Amino acid sequence: MIYAREYRPDDFEKWQQFVNNMEGASAFHDAGWYLVLKNTFNVTPYYLLAVNEKGQIFGVLPLYYSRSLITGKHLTTLEYAALGKSNEAIQILYNYAMQLRDILNAEYFLVRGGQTPRQASDFSLPVMNSHLKVNDSGLIWGNLHKKTRWGINQARKQQFQVELLSNRLNEFYAVFAENLHDLGTPVQSSRMFKEMHQQFGSRLKLSIVKTKNDLVVGGMICLAFHRGWMSLYAAVRREFKNLYANYLLYWSIIEELCQQEEVDRFDLGSSTPGFGVYQFKNKWRGENSESQYSYFLKEGSNKDFVKAREKAERGEMPVQKIWRNLPVFLTNFAGPIIRRSLPFG
Repeated sequence: MIYAREYRPDDFEKWQQFVNNMEGASAFHDAGWYLVLKNTFNVTPYYLLAVNEKGQIFGVLPLYYSRSLITGKHLTTLEYAALGKSNEAIQILYNYAMQLRDILNAEYFLVRGGQTPRQASDFSLPVMNSHLKVNDSGLIWGNLHKKTRWGINQARKQQFQVELLSNRLNEFYAVFAENLHDLGTPVQSSRMFKEMHQQFGSRLKLSIVKTKNDLVVGGMICLAFHRGWMSLYAAVRREFKNLYANYLLYWSIIEELCQQEEVDRFDLGSSTPGFGVYQFKNKWRGENSESQYSYFLKEGSNKDFVKAREKAERGEMPVQKIWRNLPVFLTNFAGPIIRRSLPFG
C-alpha cells in the first residue's frame, strides 16, 4: 500500500536519488530547495513523499506554507508540483496536501503547473512552459525568425560580451533588483542566491552579459538537472534591451549548451500567455506546453486573495504602480522583507 508522509532530515539523499532517476523531473524537484526555503525565508517547507511499507519512494511533492499578509495564508507547491511513478502516487500526495491545508487553516492550496489533482479547482490561471532542444546550434539559428537573428547581430556590433559560468553574482543581483523594480515586484534577498549556491554548488550556473568596458548589464541564473539547464532568473537593464543585449545573452547560452554532449534540453521556464516574457521566449522557437496554476480554496475562504494574485501576475495591482515610482534604494531595502513570506510570488 502506498501512503503519504512528511519529509524527515534523513530523506534528503533518498529524495534526490528518486528525482535523479525520474525522467520527468524538473530542477524544482531538487531536494536542495528544501534548505533554500528553510534557511532563507519565513515559510515552513512541507515536503511530502509517497512511500510503501518498505520505504520505497513512489512520488514526491515539494510544498511550503506561507502566512503572507498580502496573498493570505496559503500552501503552495513549487513549479511543476508533484512528481510520481503513477497517477495513484501523485493523487495520494495531493490528498494529503488538501488535508494539510485544512489543518494549517490556510486560505487555499496552490498547485503550480504539472499534473493537477483530480479534484475540481476553484480557480485556475493558464501558464506556458517553454523548452528548447539544444543539439545543433546551426539548426536552431536557421529556425529563428530573421528579426531575432538581426537582433543578435546588432548586439554583437555593440560589442557586448557574454561571460558564461561567471562569479559576478553581486553585479547580477543589482541588475535583477532594478528589473523587478521596473515590473512593480519586490525583489528577493541576495541571501537567497547565496544559499542557492551553497545548496546546488557547481550545478548553479550564472552567465552575464557586459559591455566592452566590463559593465554588467544583465545575466541569467540556471540550474543544471538531468540532461538539461533550467532558467531560474534572468534580467537585463532596460536601456540595454533596446540594444538587444538580452538576445545575445540567450543565444550565447544556447550555443554553449549545444556544445555540451551531456546536455540536450534548455528549459526556459513558465510564463503567462500573451505577455512580454512569453512573447520573448517564443522567439527561440522551442516547444510550448500549457499547464495551470490551480487554486483549491478552503471552504468559506476569501476569494479576494486569489483575485489579487491574478492581478499581480498581470501587473495590474495599484500597489505595483506605486512600487515602480519608489526610489530603487528603498525598494531594495523593503523588497526582501516583503519577499520573506513570498519566495516565488
